[in-house]
Amino acid sequence: MKKKVCIAFIGVVCLLLAGCYEVKRTEGLRVACQKILLANSLLDETSARKDLTDETRKHLIDSYNKAALSVNSFLDAIEEKSANVVDVPLSAIYTNSASSDLDTFISAAYAAKAKLDSGQNEKVDQTKKAERQRKEAQRLEDIFVAADAKVKGILELNRKKSGESYKIFKDLIDSLKMNVIPPQKP
Repeated sequence: MKKKVCIAFIGVVCLLLAGCYEVKRTEGLRVACQKILLANSLLDETSARKDLTDETRKHLIDSYNKAALSVNSFLDAIEEKSANVVDVPLSAIYTNSASSDLDTFISAAYAAKAKLDSGQNEKVDQTKKAERQRKEAQRLEDIFVAADAKVKGILELNRKKSGESYKIFKDLIDSLKMNVIPPQKP
């Protein structure tokens, strides 16, 4: 056991001395990215709807803003810890309030969509229902592909020059940050 720890420590020291960037675990970033992209997509979709009540719109904005603040805090913490090594295990996102705040917004957005669509569902035939489901499945697939591309960009930084890699990593993290929405005036 001591031998493994010693070898790992020597490996890290060699990487630091060589000025190389190390990417260990990115599963937590992948899940965070998927949730962030889904939340942003749902925000765009629901904010474009004219049939939302003011109360529902306010609730969605408040929920999104809460998620944005916790997500940005989560991303800032990752950025600070990742000057030389990226290590974001899956547990990092699930033990952070960012995950539950994103889940709350995503659930609220889907609930708002479902409520609005339920009144229209009686009038919509099966073909249009199937088309909606296909579009939703395509949106999720596109989000997963985009998240994988961002994480792949991070994985490609492994063993590259530390300073340049950290700048690229920082830019990728900054691109994930969520914008807080100002309160809407009735």
